[in-house]
Amino acid sequence: LIIGCIMLVIYFSVANFRKEGFKNSLMSSSYITANYISKIPESDLVDVGSYISSHDNDKEDYLINEAIAVFNENRNLVYKNNVDFQNFISQKSFESVDSTDVFFVNLKDDEMLGMKRKINQHDYYIFTEAKDETGNDKLKFLGIILTLLFVFSLVIIAAFSYYFIRKQLKPLDEFKD
Repeated sequence: LIIGCIMLVIYFSVANFRKEGFKNSLMSSSYITANYISKIPESDLVDVGSYISSHDNDKEDYLINEAIAVFNENRNLVYKNNVDFQNFISQKSFESVDSTDVFFVNLKDDEMLGMKRKINQHDYYIFTEAKDETGNDKLKFLGIILTLLFVFSLVIIAAFSYYFIRKQLKPLDEFKD
């Protein structure tokens, strides 16, 4: 039981560490995008209905299936790098960013970070979504290894206990005969 609890603590600690590391990667990508947006002339960012889609963060932050959407203070799209990404952003996402400045949520397979940044005296909402395939795969592998290690330790403890009890009960068996 103690071994199982220790393994659960290890698993959840690594899972939390993975989540925080990936959250930091998403935040870094958001900062890179904010830096990119800050260099774009303000006149290119105010056109409602048009958006910029030429910047590629993949070379800079190595996130898998990264999707970025930037909205101005009126919540109009000014930049995105993935056609389908906007579907995941709801009014609730904007409200969460407004209340906390940084918003992190697990979606089905992906994770999304939303943040509010002041760029050139205007507020922008930056939403970054990506899939942590390597981190999730490593976490699954750790879960399998810890499960096998737990089963193996139970077998070793059972065998040792059987041997120990057999040795302790040997005098009683001899006494009975």
